[in-house]
Amino acid sequence: MQLEDNIKENAMRAILAAALISCSSVVNAATVSIDFDDLGSGVTIGSTYSGQGVTFVDAYTIPAISGAAGTAIYHAQTGYRTDPSDPIGAVFSTGVSSVSVTGYDVGVNGFQLLAFDAGDSLIDSSQIIGVDVGTSGAPTDTTTLTVTGLIHRVEFSQVQDIAGDGILFDNFVFEETAVIPLPASAILLLTGVGGLGFMARRRARTA
Repeated sequence: MQLEDNIKENAMRAILAAALISCSSVVNAATVSIDFDDLGSGVTIGSTYSGQGVTFVDAYTIPAISGAAGTAIYHAQTGYRTDPSDPIGAVFSTGVSSVSVTGYDVGVNGFQLLAFDAGDSLIDSSQIIGVDVGTSGAPTDTTTLTVTGLIHRVEFSQVQDIAGDGILFDNFVFEETAVIPLPASAILLLTGVGGLGFMARRRARTA
């Protein structure tokens, strides 16, 4: 009898666990897009967008180059020359699944985007090298790079340090994952399954 009761109780636990997993694993990817146009020129960004889940490091706004409307960003100390040893950074308040950044005037110094996890390990990277110094109309002049993974922070910069070739950045976009709250029907389901388990244990004690 005791063995039969244990089997029933374990079965109830398995059903309850399966219900919890199926209900709580539903997620919704929310896209956050920042084009910096709301700030205008001459702003050190820092925690300006912390309410949207990201804080920038060494990012400063500047008018976008010819052919790109609005406001872009460059390095707060080194300006157009964003050296790979001193990149612009962005740190997220919670993990995100992808990040995209657009580079303007991508030339021979190139453009790279690096992604790091919460343990500060490099988990993804993307880069491109352009064909000229200055805006030349080449297809690589305006390039958007994307990295994916469970990302805690990113760095973006040029790849090389050849004199005379600068870069601007814009259109910072990331995907954050949010758990959808359980609907009332799911809560009732879990309550009912839990109640069945309680009733089974009660019958076993009174038998």
